[in-house]
Amino acid sequence: MRKASGRSFCEHERGFTLLEILIVLFILGLTTLLLVQRGPFRSPHADLAAAAGSFVRLARAGREIALSSGRPVHIRMSGEQHRIEVSSPVMAMLHDRLPACIRVVEVTVRDGEASPDFLIQLDGNGLADKRLVRLLCENSQMVVSLDPLTGRLEAHEVR
Repeated sequence: MRKASGRSFCEHERGFTLLEILIVLFILGLTTLLLVQRGPFRSPHADLAAAAGSFVRLARAGREIALSSGRPVHIRMSGEQHRIEVSSPVMAMLHDRLPACIRVVEVTVRDGEASPDFLIQLDGNGLADKRLVRLLCENSQMVVSLDPLTGRLEAHEVR
């Protein structure tokens, strides 16, 4: 059957309804949301690397503040509040948030104590306590070590 314009006409060639298009968009949106929340961008290894990077960056900044001011600087990590803070009497507090899955465990070499909250003091001459910080996320862990004499920070993953 032909219309006057010359195109063929069938009654079942109508395209998609608005409802069908909305349902498909809704399903695509849900799939995207799930991928973003728990996709490859949110792996435990990436969370650990981000937490170790934050700790190293703030500890280096704290050491520079201690050396330039000649006054002690405190680095506090709170596992329960998921927060790293650097406080100094000469500057405003620097801070950063840790990813939610991160648990912080301090390992002191002298006595082997462990604590979810701890404080590292950097003296005005740049010296610090010898500290090892273990960061845990699911089945992965990373250790950050702080050398007391040189202030060198090293982060490595433990398998």
